[in-house]
Amino acid sequence: MKRTTILLFVALAALVGCGTGGRSGAGSPEEAAQAYVDSALHYIDGGDLVSALVQLRQAEKLLPRLDNAKTQYQICQYTGWILENTGANSKALGYMERALSYARRYGKPEYMVDVYINQANTLYNMGLNDSAWRVNLRAAEFFTQADQGQKSVILKNIAYYELLHDSLPEAEHHAYRAAMMAQDSSALGNAISLLSTIYTRQNKPQQASLLSNIAQQEKAHRMQLRMQAEYDKQVILRRQAEEKLYFSIAIIALLLVIFALTLWYYRRTQALYRRYRTRVAAIKADTLGWLSRKDATIGEMKRQIDAKTREVQQLSQQLPAQLQGDEMASSIAETKLGVDVLYAILTEDNISQYGKQEQKAVTEVMKTIDRELAYLIDNPDYALTPKETFFCIMERNGKTDAQKARSFCCSEQAVRSTKSRLSKKIDIEGIRPKAPL
Repeated sequence: MKRTTILLFVALAALVGCGTGGRSGAGSPEEAAQAYVDSALHYIDGGDLVSALVQLRQAEKLLPRLDNAKTQYQICQYTGWILENTGANSKALGYMERALSYARRYGKPEYMVDVYINQANTLYNMGLNDSAWRVNLRAAEFFTQADQGQKSVILKNIAYYELLHDSLPEAEHHAYRAAMMAQDSSALGNAISLLSTIYTRQNKPQQASLLSNIAQQEKAHRMQLRMQAEYDKQVILRRQAEEKLYFSIAIIALLLVIFALTLWYYRRTQALYRRYRTRVAAIKADTLGWLSRKDATIGEMKRQIDAKTREVQQLSQQLPAQLQGDEMASSIAETKLGVDVLYAILTEDNISQYGKQEQKAVTEVMKTIDRELAYLIDNPDYALTPKETFFCIMERNGKTDAQKARSFCCSEQAVRSTKSRLSKKIDIEGIRPKAPL
């Protein structure tokens, strides 16, 4: 019962582990890494950069075992982008260099443009404007192959560098084109803000004021979108927390049910075992009573012991396997064997194959039926063989040499030889016949 309980708890633990193990259980390294990247993108979309970085760190551990250059690129590119946005610029540049090597191997120009753009932004953040300009020019080499969003960022970076060097007409031109090509509100807001600064430097207050208002409206819109995204994220987190809570409650309820069933099973088994032992004790006492009766024949004894043995077997089948076959049941089985042997001896059945086990069983039965004879055949000083023991019982019950010969499956001369050998151990003439069973 205890072993069954332990196995149930282990199985439950395994089920919980399977339910909460997440993506680490993916089959191949490629599948596992892609699962981590997809999870990171989900967190990035929700604005949770810390959780996204955790997923990418797990994917990074698989880099040496990956062959897919695209997956390798994504791991390094997104890690570098997150580090840039969290202020770890030096580390970001290191990951971007690795992403650039994977992008070259993958052979997609737009992937290389993304890396160059991120490198340029990072270098601008570090105040390394000339280095950022050179990197942006490398991105501009792929201008025709870049998408509209990438073109917008390249032009915006060119305009920013020109603004720093007071090339205001060129900066205005490039900033305007960047705004026209912007594909999202963030890129559009950055381009408009830059264009407003250029107009201010050109002493065009009307245009600057107009663009400033547009930029503020765009900023407010982005803030609203960010707040909505944060709200949606909190709703998702709350839903996940509720699911975990319900799952935990279900697990606890299941454990309580298992505990209750285990306790019920244990108590029921113990009650069955107590009833079993009480009944077996009564059967054993009843059996000994039958063996002690002077008026009972061997046939009646055998029928009674057979019935009692069947009852014990039926009771035993109601118990778990580990509780079956106790000493009391074994004692009754031993008594049945002794009675069966005695019945075979007295009814002239073939007993030529009986040995030590049958000798011991019938001797124990004779201690109840005929103590005087039992003392004689069980005396260790005589060391009787099984055949000699059976011979004494036959002699006690008045069997003739012919009857003995039939039971032993031998000649009468062999029976007389056995009697001669036995007379050297005990006083065979002293075994007086009594009323047969």
